Amino acid sequence: MQEITVTQRKVILAACFGTFLEWYDFLTFASLATYFGVLFFPPENPTAALLMSLATFGVGMVVRPLGSALFGSLADKFGRRPIFIATISLMGMTTFLVGVLPTYAQIGILAPLLLLLLRLLQGFAVGGEIGGVAVYLTEHAPQGRRGFYTSVLQLMGPLGILVSTLQIVLLQAFLSDADFHGWGWRVPFLFSALLLFISIKTRMSLEESPVFRQLQAAGTVSKAPLRECLGDRRTLGRMALLFFCISAGGSLLFFSSQVYANVFLKSVVRLDAQLASTLVMASTLLLFPLTVFCGWLSDKAPCCQRSYGKRCQSLLATPGQPDHEPPDREAHPRA
Repeated sequence: MQEITVTQRKVILAACFGTFLEWYDFLTFASLATYFGVLFFPPENPTAALLMSLATFGVGMVVRPLGSALFGSLADKFGRRPIFIATISLMGMTTFLVGVLPTYAQIGILAPLLLLLLRLLQGFAVGGEIGGVAVYLTEHAPQGRRGFYTSVLQLMGPLGILVSTLQIVLLQAFLSDADFHGWGWRVPFLFSALLLFISIKTRMSLEESPVFRQLQAAGTVSKAPLRECLGDRRTLGRMALLFFCISAGGSLLFFSSQVYANVFLKSVVRLDAQLASTLVMASTLLLFPLTVFCGWLSDKAPCCQRSYGKRCQSLLATPGQPDHEPPDREAHPRA
């Protein structure tokens, strides 16, 4: 088995840090959903406001496939690196704008409309990021290490939740309730500007993947990758199988137990906000060793055992984690 080179380590760190920022930005909203219901929606009915806040988070999920399709096809035509910079910039800017967004008390109905627009842009950027980075890491991975490489990428979702939740716990510990509702909730979003600067700087140093350079040198880069992908019935069938039978289950476990659990503990169980966030952080820590182990196992075991391993990971961790299988170049032309 080949050892990981210095260049490959640099690729992993730079790509994963950007993905961490994407998840940090995307999931900070979820961590603050109970507060956003009061801040950005009509306060007359708190339950309806909370549901609208969660629905706004959900809208970001709806547009993720569209972002994946657009940015994925652009990356196949023009290269991974410029698209990485575009997706991280879009995500970082929209997240920062959430941090300076006026509330419902200040601008009325315009507040939830602007929040919805920013969430759509965030979901669009995340959709382009996740699949693209998985392909990029796979194209750099040495033989027999694809599972391990992409397992490191999967750590970024739990890490994003961990860091954003830790920030919120610390802010709640040092600020009064009035200060946190007044301005403290904005800090995690504003802090993303610093993370964005670091991420762009690291990604600017990345080079194109060796697979894409080979395609360019051979003149075989697809001119219409999305159309070719959607026009291949065999590929469409495999995509449907991957989406409905593998990724959907993992994503359901992840967002139900990692994202909604925090909301449930605060709004239904009525646990103290700090305690609820601390419990979510504790459960998140279990994902880290399990994710790396299952990635390593996927390099050792046949595909069927890999799928079982991932499901066991989700069940044991509870919360689980969304699956992003290492792309197969034959099964997925856009890689």
